[in-house]
Amino acid sequence: MHPGPFDLAVILVFLAAFLAAGIWIRPFVRGIDDFTLAGRKAKLNLGLASLAVTDFGPVTLVFAQQLGFTKGLAGASVGMLLGAVLYIVGRTGFIVGPLRRAGVTTLPEFLERRFGNKVRLFAGLLLVVGSILTMAAGARCGAEFLAAGFGLASDWVPWIIAGLVSLALLYTFPGGMMSVLAIHFIQSIVLTAGLVVVSVVVISHFGWNRLVTHLWLCWDGTLAGAGQTLHSHPFNPFHSSSFGAARLAGQLLLQIVLATVWQPALSRLLSTHDEKVARQTYQRLAPIYLARVALPALWGAAALVYFSEQGGLPHGLQDLTPRETAIHAVPAFLGSVLPVGLQGLFVVAILAALLATTSTVLLASGTVVCNDVILGARGQVPGPKRLLFIRASTLALGIIFVLFGILGRFESSVWKCVVFAGNLCLAAVFALTVAAVCSRGASPEVRHD
Repeated sequence: MHPGPFDLAVILVFLAAFLAAGIWIRPFVRGIDDFTLAGRKAKLNLGLASLAVTDFGPVTLVFAQQLGFTKGLAGASVGMLLGAVLYIVGRTGFIVGPLRRAGVTTLPEFLERRFGNKVRLFAGLLLVVGSILTMAAGARCGAEFLAAGFGLASDWVPWIIAGLVSLALLYTFPGGMMSVLAIHFIQSIVLTAGLVVVSVVVISHFGWNRLVTHLWLCWDGTLAGAGQTLHSHPFNPFHSSSFGAARLAGQLLLQIVLATVWQPALSRLLSTHDEKVARQTYQRLAPIYLARVALPALWGAAALVYFSEQGGLPHGLQDLTPRETAIHAVPAFLGSVLPVGLQGLFVVAILAALLATTSTVLLASGTVVCNDVILGARGQVPGPKRLLFIRASTLALGIIFVLFGILGRFESSVWKCVVFAGNLCLAAVFALTVAAVCSRGASPEVRHD
């Protein structure tokens, strides 16, 4: 893409609006509950808006595009699994119901009530490590995507990472969750508009029948451009060349774990008015989470067809890894089909997603560091001092994310970093949480009936 002056003006206006909203909310923060959970007063629509942008981060974006580019429309099956998991978890209240009922601030605090202080400290450390791994990988991935979109050299990636984290800190640090929720409402509107408009333009460019037919031709090799033969079945995720049943089952388990013990998402549910609103939020999020994977996967599939029709990828993209190709090919394709103005809207939508995810992970992880790691080791601390600890933890994590994102090298698929963090850090927390809510010795407020 090559955004023009009008596109850049659109981007700057929205970034200014994000920052202004975050700073404006600062006087309304009167204590820890306001800063960490917005006073637990979030209603259904606000919870939906916040969660809709919270988890649509750089890893999801690039992962979904890569799935579309390498697996065709079958890549959207991951979004179907996620949507199904959210609806079932919300419908049954599995884990999220007892969590909201218990009135806790973090998941480790919930585990302490069943297993004691040492488990709280252990779970807090695991969640923080998982957050650092995934957010650092995500920050670098998002920066690479933006650099590709603006046609910038890789030398710019560290500066983009620093800019993203700094912007997120500027509006998260003063108002905490109240600032995050207010800005997420704006960001959700921008993100939804960007996803829908870009997808409509993409489908209009090809026509649905042409896109589907040419995807099949890429699969059988008839239309494949230079080095672009589609090796996965473009429509059947159960096909042996695609995911296969075993890998889909693994993805299903991963989505269950992320939906139930991933603190950045849980912090939104714990901010809701009551358990009923928390469960309704997950149920109504199901189609939204399906779309957040399916639409970028559509862009990736369309980019594959577009360059196949052109005879192959441009010379600058032919020697890249599959992940790097997905990061660069989709912006190059969208730059060819999106008119002036819509390119700016697309970049604003991506920035909204990146900033929303970054601010959420920073605040949730900072809260866990303070409440469950520092206080888990030291005991209770007065309210004002604890709020200072949370702010300091959030700032320190922001610095760590910047350093790790700049210095870390993720040569393989970024999604492997997420799976690695999930397997190592979240699996143990998930097992503990299931034991806490399902065991006979659990008290009524933490038990899942």
